[in-house]
Amino acid sequence: MWSCFPGCLYGCNKNIDHFFLAVHTVANSLLGPKFKLVPVKRLPVIFTYWDGELYHFVDTAILDPDTPDEIMLPAETLGKASKYIVDDLQLDLLLLNDEPVGVDLPASVVMRVKDVEMSGHYWHATMEGPARLETGLVVLVPPIISPGDLIRVNTENGEYMERV
Repeated sequence: MWSCFPGCLYGCNKNIDHFFLAVHTVANSLLGPKFKLVPVKRLPVIFTYWDGELYHFVDTAILDPDTPDEIMLPAETLGKASKYIVDDLQLDLLLLNDEPVGVDLPASVVMRVKDVEMSGHYWHATMEGPARLETGLVVLVPPIISPGDLIRVNTENGEYMERV
């Protein structure tokens, strides 16, 4: 699982707690004990929909129907992770001082193929071609993949894993 913050290519460290511990150790040696370690909290959420501007998530921990449980985030907060977020995806929202700073994606995501380019130099040289997925992400896929197929994509490197 990758923790994605704005500005990161696909995410920061898999173990975000270790990342902050390393930063704390370095800062402590350079700045002295004035540096304060701030814990990152995880909130389990489910992605419900994108309205064209904001991504809408539902907090899975809140079961009270009278409590507002919808969390809305702009694409800038999600960074490149937005290309892997599909309907009903369960993931962790990362909170710093109770403010969302990113998401922790699962290791892989099942996505629907929207379009496959069947010609061009990709197919002849590598026996793979570009496929555009439902979120706009483009991955190289083998010739057996057709529009409408479900495939598993590695969220760490954005590569095709298997047909589902």
